[in-house]
Amino acid sequence: MVHKRLRRWAAPGAVVLAVVAALTGVAWWPQSSEPDAKVLAQADSTGGGSWTSDVDAGHPDVRAVLQRTAADGTRVTVVKVVWPVQDETAHEETGGGWVPPRQCHPTGDVEIGLGGTRQTALGWAAEFADTPDSAVVRGGGLTGHPTLGAFLFAAVQVSDDIDRVRLVVADDIVDETAPENGWAVVALELPRRERPDDMTLPKGHVEIVGGGGTRQLPMTPDAMERPECQPPPPGLPPDARPAGDGDAAAVEEIQQVFRDVFSGGNGPSEWPVLVSNGKQFDDELIERIRKLGEGYRETDIQLDFRDTGFVDDSTALVVFRLRNLVDWKVGQADYVDGHWLVSSQTFCHMIAMSSITCPETIWDASAGPNRFMS
Repeated sequence: MVHKRLRRWAAPGAVVLAVVAALTGVAWWPQSSEPDAKVLAQADSTGGGSWTSDVDAGHPDVRAVLQRTAADGTRVTVVKVVWPVQDETAHEETGGGWVPPRQCHPTGDVEIGLGGTRQTALGWAAEFADTPDSAVVRGGGLTGHPTLGAFLFAAVQVSDDIDRVRLVVADDIVDETAPENGWAVVALELPRRERPDDMTLPKGHVEIVGGGGTRQLPMTPDAMERPECQPPPPGLPPDARPAGDGDAAAVEEIQQVFRDVFSGGNGPSEWPVLVSNGKQFDDELIERIRKLGEGYRETDIQLDFRDTGFVDDSTALVVFRLRNLVDWKVGQADYVDGHWLVSSQTFCHMIAMSSITCPETIWDASAGPNRFMS
């Protein structure tokens, strides 16, 4: 029901379709226009040099990183934009609060031009000062218009000990390259698709060769790869009773119904029995959600859970996240007719991220994913 990544960090979701456009970088142009051709040509002409170098004056340093042709003929041009070092106290201007450590802040952007037989599109990645485990997928997914044949790409930041990077789709190596200037970008132009909103990722992975062996990475960035770079999850409100040993069965049932609703594989016929007030979903609402989710049913969505607490005998709160898609939230479960269900408040909050609105009778649009915390 929900896809699994976020822009710059991960790929798009079916329920969170608003995230899809941002995440996949659906900036595209028909091949006849190529508005970025001059910019990419200017990048290529530098030979890896810089045409804006006054970083200390507050301006980015823009450099051409690499240019190559993928195995299927897709033209790949990569430009790196290195930003000036930020003041450590810059976060105070936005109110302070939790601030990730320095190694978690991007040092620049990587902009990727992809040229195929029918269109030119852009992809994005973020560059960081360090590269854990010698290779990290920093950007990837689909970009371009699906009806023209979207591009599948992965941008991998690597250390010097990595020799080759491969893109593997359906067990076939469809592209392979040696890194240049600390980056490897692999790509594949996909066949045309009928639906303009079909951004379904094919099954596959990135293969890294070097550093003493061969290993696999996901095709899209892993937003949760480093716990120290994630904000601490929210806690339960003080008036919620933490789950104890006697609540084990209830906690398991609550976690399972959240998996059933948000992990994909369940359609309109299941929602009324998995979501409280689900029987009030009208045909139009169900059809809108179905259209968003139909291309993502096979996506492997993982849910993580932390604390569970009980407001009363019929209401529970659970701290959960959709790994690599939606960060920690405090969801609500309602006990209805002998079963724990995902609260319509939580469900409607999630689909509202795609501008799909539930009837006012079953949720409070001014509240968050539960009715007990702002």
